[in-house]
Amino acid sequence: MKNLPKTAEELDRRFDEGEDLESLGFDLSKGTRPGLEIQRVNVDFPKHFLQKLDREAELRGVSRQALIKMWLYEHLQFVTTDNVVGILSSYAQLAGIGQHIVGNVREAVQKSIQSGGCDVATAEPHSLGIKTHSK
Repeated sequence: MKNLPKTAEELDRRFDEGEDLESLGFDLSKGTRPGLEIQRVNVDFPKHFLQKLDREAELRGVSRQALIKMWLYEHLQFVTTDNVVGILSSYAQLAGIGQHIVGNVREAVQKSIQSGGCDVATAEPHSLGIKTHSK
């Protein structure tokens, strides 16, 4: 019988000491990543459009599907960055913060998103390390 941890503290300690997850009672074959499940979608494109996609994919050495995913990911990051900066600009106006402060945020937000450090779905100034104040 396995020597499973009895408390969260024991689990943390044993994991920190290098014990693997399976010996701590986790069944990794049943692990999921909520919100990251794959969902198939079908999109219809004209033939000439697919030919252009295939050419671009070939130039990059990736599949058509990989190219579409890459381009969508890049576009969504760009759009998301603009949305976060727009949200921060609105907060700045409401809080009476000068626009020059918000002007330098775009690069910081982009780096944070790329590193996975920004949850853009719930991004607010405090979650990006920006302090606001009321009038």
